[in-house]
Amino acid sequence: IPRIITIFEDLNQSLPLPTLMLINLSAFLAHYGWIILSAVLITAFVINRQAKTIEGKFVIDKIKIRIPVAGDMIIKAEIARFTKTLSTLLVNGVPMMQALKIAGSVVSNGAVRRNVEDITTEVLSGVAFSKAITKASQFPDFVINMIAVGDESGHLEKALLKVSESCERDVDRLVRIFTALIEPIIILIMGGVVGFIVISMLLPI
Repeated sequence: IPRIITIFEDLNQSLPLPTLMLINLSAFLAHYGWIILSAVLITAFVINRQAKTIEGKFVIDKIKIRIPVAGDMIIKAEIARFTKTLSTLLVNGVPMMQALKIAGSVVSNGAVRRNVEDITTEVLSGVAFSKAITKASQFPDFVINMIAVGDESGHLEKALLKVSESCERDVDRLVRIFTALIEPIIILIMGGVVGFIVISMLLPI
């Protein structure tokens, strides 16, 4: 690009807008590219350091679950892991409080884990599990309703297992959709960038 730009400058002719944009972008990256790279590296370093602290990890995890599609996938994967573990423990005769603590430890996302900790605290104070889970902001309504029905009917373990299976199916579906979309999106972006460069070079000619 710099070599072709030199030819255009030597001709001393007025250039189309896309070509001027490309020339300015090329000059900006040539002069200030190291600043952008440094800023990216510093930001990555700071985020990495913050992710190692409890509050920093919580904030990052909260941001993760707010990302469209990916956030929904993370929440459902965590709920599936939690409910499946809790169901297995209850079926094997582990007391509810102990089962909640063990099941909560398998949750890796800080925001979802805080919900589980709040549920555990509520149950410890004497609130029914089906009532305590209604206050969990990260748990979807269908999960809360299924658990409530299971708890009231005396089949909580089965309800938790059904929730786990439902969330796992949703996660698999979202992964397939995400995988199917990512390749065409990358091709479109790359094609758009290359197309813009080619058109910007050809317009003056």
